[in-house]
Amino acid sequence: MGLAVLRCWEVRQELVSRDDLEFKLQAKAPALPEGQREVHLVMLGETCRYANFSRHGYARETSPKLDARKDLLDYADVAAPASYTSLSVPMLLTGKDPNHHKTAPTSPSFLNVFREAGYKVYWLTTQKKTGLCDTSASLYAQDAHEARFLSGLLDASSTGGYAAVLDSELITAVEKVLEKREPRVLIVCHSMGSHAKYVYRYPEEYNHFPADPELCVNAKHQPNLTADHKKNLQNAYDNSILFTDHVLDRMIGLLEAEKGSRASFSFIPDHGENDGTALMLPFAHGVNTADVLHVPMFIWLSPRYREEFAEKTALLTSRQTVPYSGARLFHTLIDMAGIQTPVLDPQRSLCHEAYQPLPRLVANENGHGSSDYDETVKPVLARRGGWHPLFPKRPVQTAQR
Repeated sequence: MGLAVLRCWEVRQELVSRDDLEFKLQAKAPALPEGQREVHLVMLGETCRYANFSRHGYARETSPKLDARKDLLDYADVAAPASYTSLSVPMLLTGKDPNHHKTAPTSPSFLNVFREAGYKVYWLTTQKKTGLCDTSASLYAQDAHEARFLSGLLDASSTGGYAAVLDSELITAVEKVLEKREPRVLIVCHSMGSHAKYVYRYPEEYNHFPADPELCVNAKHQPNLTADHKKNLQNAYDNSILFTDHVLDRMIGLLEAEKGSRASFSFIPDHGENDGTALMLPFAHGVNTADVLHVPMFIWLSPRYREEFAEKTALLTSRQTVPYSGARLFHTLIDMAGIQTPVLDPQRSLCHEAYQPLPRLVANENGHGSSDYDETVKPVLARRGGWHPLFPKRPVQTAQR
């Protein structure tokens, strides 16, 4: 335990204090009509595989609430910039690509941009503040006006905060922020999502696909998974996706209740997860496979937003199948809000007419160098004939006459 705590401290020492940095971003937000509110809610998911949503063709009903949403923008070809949290989240926040990720700790995040543009900025998370896996992510909480670590501050085991409160606690935290009735708000939620152990990520009533906690081991620490292990791990993982569906739907519901507000909700995870068929690291991540790097992304826009930003809405709607990288989230969110700043690169914004989809770089597993997702991962996906989840939907049989 003492060595683990020491390593946490060492990792923290390798980083910088964001409070010591000064960013001159010249960020300006568009005018807000008197009496109107503007709320942008961004949720960073955790260990969330694209293929396990029923919305994406999975036979199990794991996303019934999102499935029912006709106004939800659902992006089909999104690549995570890295296969693990401590590398991916800083790139999501700062827009640094895998060849420049080491400069992320001294670069502005989109929180800094929104803050300079006049937004009240909040960081809400169910991940712990200090731990080997999440330290570099929580570093950016310093960019917010207010930060809340709902699961506590120290993960002395240095295992990424496996013991954490449920992500539903974020719903209550967001409600409390919205109750303040501040005119311009950015809320960033960093969840625990589907991180191992999966059975920690949902309440008992969401044990829809029966999973025995005793058999839901941390697969990364279990070299020989039995058939029972795999069955229970798959069930537990799907339960965690089902609970994520609930949390995302409730978050959108909070914004729907903000009648007349210019509002947006964006969800993207840091990376996905291998399933039980993976030859290397089943039910784990940290390797550049299609299941780890292909991630879901959802965007919801309020009626007021759609009216006032009709052109951006049209572009976001028309580009649900174009290639996109999580490393471009920084630029897309800034542009979605209409903020003008020299750090915005229009070619990296999904809602700008100048958007350029390629190339999409992903960091190598050791953090040094990168590869092209479309040259390395997508061809493998194509060779196996697309997605093959453990429980694929069967085609509907037409009755013979």
